[in-house]
Amino acid sequence: MNVYNTGSQASPVGIIINPVAGTDLRRLTSTAAFMDNNMKVRLTRSVLGGMAGIGIKEFAIMPDYLGIYKNLIDAVSNDGIRVTPIEMEVEGNSNDTRKAVEELKKLGSPLIISLGGDGTVRIISESSGETPILPLSTGTNNTVPYYMEGTAAGLAAGYFLRGLVSPEEALIRLKKLVIEINGRQEGVGLVEVSVTDYPFRGAATIDVSRVLDSVIGIADPAGIGLSSVGGMLKALGPSSKFALRVKFGGGKKVRAAVYPGVVKEVSIGSFELVPVGKKIALSPGFYVEADGERLFHISEEDRVSVLVSGEGPLLVNVQKILGLVSERGLASL
Repeated sequence: MNVYNTGSQASPVGIIINPVAGTDLRRLTSTAAFMDNNMKVRLTRSVLGGMAGIGIKEFAIMPDYLGIYKNLIDAVSNDGIRVTPIEMEVEGNSNDTRKAVEELKKLGSPLIISLGGDGTVRIISESSGETPILPLSTGTNNTVPYYMEGTAAGLAAGYFLRGLVSPEEALIRLKKLVIEINGRQEGVGLVEVSVTDYPFRGAATIDVSRVLDSVIGIADPAGIGLSSVGGMLKALGPSSKFALRVKFGGGKKVRAAVYPGVVKEVSIGSFELVPVGKKIALSPGFYVEADGERLFHISEEDRVSVLVSGEGPLLVNVQKILGLVSERGLASL
């Protein structure tokens, strides 16, 4: 991991902005906020301003088919900040994020700034390895990304990159839920992995009434979606050594926030704690979903299992970093 202990910068910090985050049909079925491209540029500019304030001024950004990256480059052109587009072919789908992560790793990026939802962080985490992620929310049912002012987030990331706070103090290691279908690894989830009875992919969003069986890695009673459902049964933080396996459709009822502005009673059959390192076979269904998105169509013959792994991505702990900087009087560079 590159850490900037001096004013010179070795490698550019990565930026990945999901161009479609915060725009799906849940804006029609709930009170989810709409995040337009101008707001994404303004949020990113705030993050970069926070980092530039302590000398981090070199960035590499994923190009996108909507041209958000061009707007950001123009917006910071007079701020003494250099943002360079990554050299890559744009497909206009999630493969862009995967390619961008690989290119950023080649560049030696010490940090990836993610603007999107849980799904964006999930895709980045597939190959980010030990490169930390600063995840900021521009999506819908977000459990992993932070809802916060961008300047403060950038300032915390900058203090970390300058070496004022150690990686052991500054970073959170998430769990990850490794999806296996017929013994073959097919993907990961960070918040939850579930089997549903949706026969078709459709709009790809999830109604909890269609969920049959879940492994929930982050069970947050103050969260939303399946994380909220799990949190009402047993709260589990992102770095907990356990996940929660929930089977749906029984007599127990829990009331949870399933979408922004939408609270439902959810029927629970059973639930149990699953320790890190254990693999769980899920019930049959039609679709495997992760972090609120339908991913894989399955048949009755397919065997789906989830391994609860402690080797998830590293996230920048903004609140802790800023608290330590204040406590130790490190704000004077």
